[in-house]
Amino acid sequence: MIMVPGKIGPSLSTVFLVDNDQMRKLNPQSSKHQIYLSSNHQVMEAIKHLLQVTKKSSFYGNFDETDLMNILGTRGVTIISSAAITDAKTTSDVASKIQQSWANSIFCPVEAAGVIRAGLIYEGPEKMAKLINVPAVYERVGEPLELFEGTYISESDPTVMTILAGLPFPARRMLALEESLEKNKDRLQNLVIKEYSQRYESRISRASNLKARPQERKTGSISSKLSKYQK
Repeated sequence: MIMVPGKIGPSLSTVFLVDNDQMRKLNPQSSKHQIYLSSNHQVMEAIKHLLQVTKKSSFYGNFDETDLMNILGTRGVTIISSAAITDAKTTSDVASKIQQSWANSIFCPVEAAGVIRAGLIYEGPEKMAKLINVPAVYERVGEPLELFEGTYISESDPTVMTILAGLPFPARRMLALEESLEKNKDRLQNLVIKEYSQRYESRISRASNLKARPQERKTGSISSKLSKYQK
């Protein structure tokens, strides 16, 4: 789990809780390296898309940079998700797909109601936009105090991107992590102690009693010794 705090001014604001287990559920055969890369990539792509949307203009309503900053200035947990609603037939279908996107996002799943600020961005044909019913979408998490919307009509496949901000921390998920750490506490503590205390003592004690024989010093002057080599 990676916590990515954002700061607007002097105080802590929004927090993204990226849960790598979400990615592991979708790709159980992936290595840890692949999961981390994919999670990070998806987070950055989601933020990048939001920034691109703020530059767009629409007759039906814009989601601009001020809206985004208002959302990210909300204290608490924030998630970003995107839902394809191509085959939706009713408002209930659309709401269900959006809610399912929250459960399948790379962020920690929503555990409790209490959204403070939210964003809802629609991109696609005009006829599908009419199937979006805000009360139905936020029925499970509660309608937000402020909702910032953007509607961008195009011929592309219809998608709804949502941002939920001000959510409480996922207590069940955090508790599971704490319990996992608690189970491994003794083992980890022993490893830490071992790191600073382990040493090797040689069983060959007599090696320390060995002494080198002192050199014999021969008497005589240097000149007498050199005379031996003179011709």
